[in-house]
Parts: sequence; C-alpha cells; structure tokens
Amino acid sequence: MKRLFALFLVLVLIGCKPAEVEEEEGLPADLAAEIERIHNTPINDVDLSLVEDGSYEGKFGYQGVDYGVKVTVKDRRIESIEVTQTEDDEYAKMAEAVLDRVIEEQKITVDATTGATTTSLAFLKAVELALTGR
Repeated sequence: MKRLFALFLVLVLIGCKPAEVEEEEGLPADLAAEIERIHNTPINDVDLSLVEDGSYEGKFGYQGVDYGVKVTVKDRRIESIEVTQTEDDEYAKMAEAVLDRVIEEQKITVDATTGATTTSLAFLKAVELALTGR
C-alpha cells in the first residue's frame, strides 16, 4: 500500500506543472516568448445574438504569419468559417479543425487542437476579431 501511495505521489508531482510553455532545448528565446504570448492571449466569446447576418473577416498573427478567417453569420448563428490566410504547414492544417468545433458548438471558447495549440489559438483569436470588428 505504501508503494502504491508513493507511486501516486510521484505521478501527481510530475503532472503538477503550471500551464506554461516550457522552453525546449534549442528553441530560440524570442520564439518561446512569442508562443507564451499567444498562450496568454485571452480568447473572448462573442454574444451571437448581437451579430447581424453577414460575412466578417479577421486576422491574427504571430512570428510573421497572419491567420485569417471569413466568418459567415446567418440567423445569429455561425454558418461557416473559411480560412483566408494561413501558413502552409502541418500545424495550420491540424489547427483548422478548431474552426469546425466553433461552428458545432456555436462559441469561440473551444479547446485548441492538440499538437497545434498555438496555431489553433491564433485561428480562434482571428474569429473573435472578425465577429467583434476589432
């Protein structure tokens, strides 16, 4: 029983790190700081009952890349989200799945795509900015 408790304690201690971006070996400090900035950028939900029907464009960028979207609203619901600007890499392709969740859940505050968290957050912020006109 003591061994089981000790193992449990070790696992808890290992898993109890703050939700920060850990600097990986060889990752430039400026990139680590930029990633941390994105992870700390708030994603605010939008009250869709206040959004008129139409198409709205927004973009959010980091590391010199803009992530752009065109959000179409009909009957106070997000009908579609089209990617208008992105990086052509595996992370962007993976992150686009977050946009389907926004449509499905009809809110911006959805979970980011695992393995493409930072790019997912950029897309979510772009949707927010599109719908708020900022």
